[in-house]
Amino acid sequence: MYRFYWEKIDEEHALLMGPEDGDVAAVVVMDPGDPELMDSEWRVMSQSYRLLNFREEDTSIPLERIQRRTIILLGQELHGRKKDLEDAMSSVLSMLFGEAEEGA
Repeated sequence: MYRFYWEKIDEEHALLMGPEDGDVAAVVVMDPGDPELMDSEWRVMSQSYRLLNFREEDTSIPLERIQRRTIILLGQELHGRKKDLEDAMSSVLSMLFGEAEEGA
């Protein structure tokens, strides 16, 4: 079954699971950085979804807002993939029907 869901580890770490059981779509983690440089940040990382690789320097944002932003970006990426797939299908169909007309 294809579905996405969150596994919240703690207030500074969560996993976006899916679309298939056991798949990790993205990891959200609070990176403490160097205490002297005060360069902590939220990091979102994904091997499967390009848009789900980002950093947020405002660490006052709660995990839930980072999760929401991640879901919005996931929706944008999936929408783009759907459009690309529809364009590819349209091209294939036009080739099939074009070949059928040429052979007639």
